[in-house]
This record gives sequence, C-alpha cells and structure tokens, in this order.
Amino acid sequence: MKKTTENKITAAQVKACAAALGISDTGICSAEADTSLISHLPDGATPFVAAAENRIAPNAYLNDAQSVIVCAFHYAQPLQPKANISRYAWMQDYHIVVKDYLSRLLEKLQTRSPDVKGYIFSDNSPLCDKALAYRAGLGYFGKNSLLLHPRFGSLFFIGGIVTNLKLEADTPIQGSCGDCHACEKACPAGLCGSGQLNGYACISYLQQKKGDFTEAEAALVRKAGSAWGCDLCINACPHNQGQSPTSIPEFAVIDCFLSPEITKAEFDANYKNRAFHWRGYKTLKRNLDALYK
Repeated sequence: MKKTTENKITAAQVKACAAALGISDTGICSAEADTSLISHLPDGATPFVAAAENRIAPNAYLNDAQSVIVCAFHYAQPLQPKANISRYAWMQDYHIVVKDYLSRLLEKLQTRSPDVKGYIFSDNSPLCDKALAYRAGLGYFGKNSLLLHPRFGSLFFIGGIVTNLKLEADTPIQGSCGDCHACEKACPAGLCGSGQLNGYACISYLQQKKGDFTEAEAALVRKAGSAWGCDLCINACPHNQGQSPTSIPEFAVIDCFLSPEITKAEFDANYKNRAFHWRGYKTLKRNLDALYK
C-alpha cells in the first residue's frame, strides 16, 4: 500500500515555495508512467539518451511516488554579437544550479512535512523532462521539438522532483506554431517543422559526439557559427524575441566566446563550472578547428 502525504501540503503551497526561492515557474503532473511516449522516444535517440522504457515512468525512481513537481528556470540574456557557444552555456553549468534550487525546494517542503520524499532530476536524468513539463502545463511543443513556455519561449531549463506528495495536477497547454516557419528556414540540417527531431542529425549532437567530422558535418558546424551547441532555430523563434533578462543570478553571463587558440590547460583551469566541460578539451578543440577552418 502506498504511503502518501495527502493534504499536508497543497500544490499552491509548493508553487509558492518555489517562487520564493526564485524559481521561474512551476507545474505539477502525476508520477504515473506515460506509455504514450514509447512510440515517440526511440526516434532519433542518441547515445546520451536512456532507453525509452527508463524515461516514461517517474514512479520507478521513488517508492510511493504520487506527483512530479516540474520547474522552469528562465535563462534569457541579451544576445552577444561575438558569441561562439550556445546561449545556455554562457553561464554556470545549469545542471548544478538547477539541482541546487531543487534541493532547497525539497528541504523547504520537508520542513513543512518531514515525511516528504523526493527524487531530484534535471536533463541528465533518464526521465523525459520535456514531456513532464508539457504534462505539468509549462508549455506546448513547437515545430523544432522544443517546449514553448507562454513567457519564456524555449529559453528555460527544466528540472523537477518526483515526490510522494499527492498534489493536484495542472492541465497541459494546448498551443500551435500555426503558419510560422521561422525555425524551419533557420535550420541548415533541415530538421525543424514536424516537431519530431532526428537527434543524430542535429548540429548540437554533432558537436558532442567523439571522433573526426566528415566534411559535411564540419560544414554544418560552420553554418551554425558555434563551437558548442546551435541556437539557429532558437534565435529565429518569435517566442524568444524581446524577453527581459533572467532574474536568476546564477545565470548571469560569464563569457560567450572560446578562443580558437585555447590550450588544454586554459580549458581545464577556466571552464570546469560550464555545461560543456564534461565533453573535454579534445572535442571542443575539434569543433573550434572546424568552425575557424
């Protein structure tokens, strides 16, 4: 028999706690498995993504799981003209920042009710965080497969807590890109439009995989104009225009340019707290060499 903390903390109280910590937005969904995802997740899955059956069931990661608290972390900053890394990597490694905020949120909830349990996740967890954010009412899927938040567009990170709290779930947002084709026109790999992305062909994946580039892959990196990540579809999206900068202090811009001449010693000394350091100097230098060939 499942042991829940029903009625001790409400969904509204959870959201108020999250807002007080500075979390940009919060939604709630059930921790039950979403088997409808199985037919979609294997398409274009890369080696960085867990098997579909490990991604659909939040309740597999916590005994007595009832709900998922899904949080959006807005990271928009003004565009930087000399940037050669993706916007999400201009700042501290968001995996660390998001998990810190979620740990503090869980601690606040446990202060209110000591029997609250939680499994914290961000996008390096097996769980399909975009699908959970959709179910929690934080946005709808655009033609480039990214979730579009009503205020933040796609410029937000996702993290959450699988919990034994029984909370009222939010309703998914129904939306559409309509007749907008901005991301389709912007993507040099021709991937946007259907909402189902071929992960293996995405420029962001090419820059993460190991090994040498083919000439065609190197050409795509140059078209992206970036040594890490690709913002072409993001920057073209009308939902991402004219946003105010994030209010999360940890997402202030540190720098947005990697020198083509960077050494391994400089890379390891200066970028350990960045979202691309995990991939290592050799891969980033390959990308830089392709970009400035």
